Amino acid sequence: MSVTRDDDAIVVSVRDDGPRAGWLPNPGAGRGLDGLRERVATLGGEVSARPAGQGWHLTARLSDREPG
Repeated sequence: MSVTRDDDAIVVSVRDDGPRAGWLPNPGAGRGLDGLRERVATLGGEVSARPAGQGWHLTARLSDREPG
């Protein structure tokens, strides 16, 4: 995981190695990436996610400016 600044934004980058042995999905447990994108968008940001090996690489870019 990393947290960096890029001009007027805070960039959070998270990467995982994929599911651990014995992990089972729990459908309906949340809103997943769509929900995360909605929450970040309310802060004027954006989320991108892409497969990375057996896991995922997610990046959220959040504005550090006051909304308005």
